[in-house]
Amino acid sequence: MSASGYVSGLIETGGKCTFEFAGDGRVVRVASEGIADRMTTSCGVISAPVSDFAVGLWTVTLKYELDTVSTMSQPMNVEIS
Repeated sequence: MSASGYVSGLIETGGKCTFEFAGDGRVVRVASEGIADRMTTSCGVISAPVSDFAVGLWTVTLKYELDTVSTMSQPMNVEIS
């Protein structure tokens, strides 16, 4: 499983991006470092072993934290088949 994301309206390096996948009674979290680019903070591309996921509907959210800044995306649905 791979995912990517960014934080709009914020340009900085060093924060923690956490992708959280929830489904089938499980939670899978994968972290990466936020990197400033021209217009956003990029969280890059993360990957997690497909064996961590069961078939079915999962939701994924992206959380970003650095010092006093903390923001979270709206959840998105992902279908694992």
